[in-house]
Amino acid sequence: MKIHFTLFALFIIGIATHTYAQCDMQIKYSVADFNSTVKGSLKIVDQIGNAVTLCNDETTATEKTHRLTSLGKYTMIAYFDSEEFGRDSVARSFTLTGDEKSVEVSLLFNIEDKNRYNKEEENIAAGHFIITKISKPSPLVMLKYIKNETSKKAYIVGPLFTIHNASQDTIYGEHMPGYFWGTLSEWKDGKFGSTIGGEIFTSWAYEAPLYPNKSKTASVGGTGVIVPKGRYMFNLYYSTERRTKGQTDLVGESNTIRWWCGTENWHVISHPFEVK
Repeated sequence: MKIHFTLFALFIIGIATHTYAQCDMQIKYSVADFNSTVKGSLKIVDQIGNAVTLCNDETTATEKTHRLTSLGKYTMIAYFDSEEFGRDSVARSFTLTGDEKSVEVSLLFNIEDKNRYNKEEENIAAGHFIITKISKPSPLVMLKYIKNETSKKAYIVGPLFTIHNASQDTIYGEHMPGYFWGTLSEWKDGKFGSTIGGEIFTSWAYEAPLYPNKSKTASVGGTGVIVPKGRYMFNLYYSTERRTKGQTDLVGESNTIRWWCGTENWHVISHPFEVK
């Protein structure tokens, strides 16, 4: 039997001042592949204790929007209710400070081996709950477009950039600590639209992170992407904490479910350029 339960919340944050905010919380919820009835709920509690139920006993896919209007601490509580695996919940918190561009909250339920060393034992439900804050970049972290590499002999092709760290923080890449791989947005119909990504690798040789007053090469994925002439925006995520995006830690386990959770802080830096 396979269980797959997904709850994904994406916050588009519009910060007006450092005392209040206008935030559209876009909630996407789906349930699939259950052999028994599953109900999921999601609640948010604001700085002064006001609680709002965003999804309540949902059994099918749904999309909703909720507006956040204040800066400060929020707590989100996800509930799981299954006829076979029982009931459980987990709470995670985040704080809006005014520097965020967006906040992503994702919750995924699936089935794992209860004992990975003994496949004959019964399975256990697993919840993967991650809160990701996306903030503005430091003005001391800078991108510079170098060139568009088209040689077939080149190790990395396509648009190449230099990322320079003039801050006092050590910064880490999104997928591996010492590699800085971003994506492109192409200019079409008066705006930057569709995303172009490159191949991502997670088992390359260790590369040191970007230390203060140092520079590294940044590219579209590990080996780059050839793109036609045109205008583009290069978007790159980095963190001042040593972790990869989507990393979770085991925070709790019962007889029927275990919880993997993570709280992440990422900065996104963007740089417009033109391939001529």
